[in-house]
Amino acid sequence: MLLQPTIVTGITHPLVASAFVKHRFNMVGNRRQVEEVLVLDAHRISDLTGEDVQAAILADMDMILAQAQRRAIAVDSIEIRLH
Repeated sequence: MLLQPTIVTGITHPLVASAFVKHRFNMVGNRRQVEEVLVLDAHRISDLTGEDVQAAILADMDMILAQAQRRAIAVDSIEIRLH
C-alpha cells in the first residue's frame, strides 16, 4: 500500500518553494513502521551555491519545523531538494 504525500502549506522561508511530507515504510524487527519525511523544495538563487542554499535552510530549520508543527505534522527526518 502506498501512501500519498501530504502537502504542507504555511512554510514561509525565502528559499523554500514548496514543502510536503512523504510517508516511508521502515521495517523495525517484524513490525512495519511509517516514517514521516519533510521534503523541502528549495529555490536556487544565482549568487548562492547549492551548499549555501542548504546551509541557509539548515540555519533556519527550527523556524521551519515550528511552522510545520503548528499544522500538527510530525516529522521524523528532513530532505532538502534543489532545483
